[in-house]
Amino acid sequence: MKLYSVHANGFPLQVGGLVLLMAVLVISGGVAYAGLEGAGESLKHMDAAVVTIEDAAKHASQGHGDQVSSHSSQAITHAEQAIKAMPTGNAHARESLTLLKEAVENLNKATQFANEGNTRKATNHVNLALDFVDAAILHLRHSH
Repeated sequence: MKLYSVHANGFPLQVGGLVLLMAVLVISGGVAYAGLEGAGESLKHMDAAVVTIEDAAKHASQGHGDQVSSHSSQAITHAEQAIKAMPTGNAHARESLTLLKEAVENLNKATQFANEGNTRKATNHVNLALDFVDAAILHLRHSH
């Protein structure tokens, strides 16, 4: 792995390329989507969906089907609001939109399985939905 020399607070550091790339992305992430109308609103709803899906995942692992269903329904509402606010004039934003639709599909399946008492299958779909929303957030934050 190639190391790069970086200075932080006056101290020289050697960091790997991946660490450097991640630092640049974290620092510039808020700037990249600023010009896309609706992106901030969409990200707000996606962040809320992530929190709600994480709650659904916790309840799914504990076998609480009614809570999985409730949290999944709330996450669907947030994801749908993010979809409505999503800018579509950018390839990353369009990909984000596609990923959000996949998340909604998985949340609907999670709700169905939770209502049927199959929390194991519900857990799988909740985790897939979380992955799709996380990926959607990354795409939107890296829109130019």
